[in-house]
Amino acid sequence: MGDNRLSGKIAIITGGASGIGAATAHRFAQEGARVLVADLNLSKASDVARDIGEAAIAIEHDVRAPESWKTVSERAKDWGLLTTLGISAGISVPGSIEDVSIEQFRNILSINLEGAFLGCKFAISAMKEVF
Repeated sequence: MGDNRLSGKIAIITGGASGIGAATAHRFAQEGARVLVADLNLSKASDVARDIGEAAIAIEHDVRAPESWKTVSERAKDWGLLTTLGISAGISVPGSIEDVSIEQFRNILSINLEGAFLGCKFAISAMKEVF
């Protein structure tokens, strides 16, 4: 268990259903934070939140959608004021750039770039109440 360095913190972790996002959610909770495990895959996000315990909840979240950011930001307020955003949602397309379609490329940009932009936009608004 951690030393509660994040006690009292409330974090949204995108891409929280697997990989770096899941590891981040676990670690933040170990350090005392309450964590919203946010992911498009609610089933896997729920598994991660259940594994963490009462310090976590899962929420279905599409980082490309402003309405989804509003929902997850509001849900964070159930615990108090948002203090932390971990952006781990992201995709890649294996293979050569010559094989990537423009639609695939636009989807990568939408998730990896626009998702990060929207996260910052909505999180900063919520965090202004804290700082």
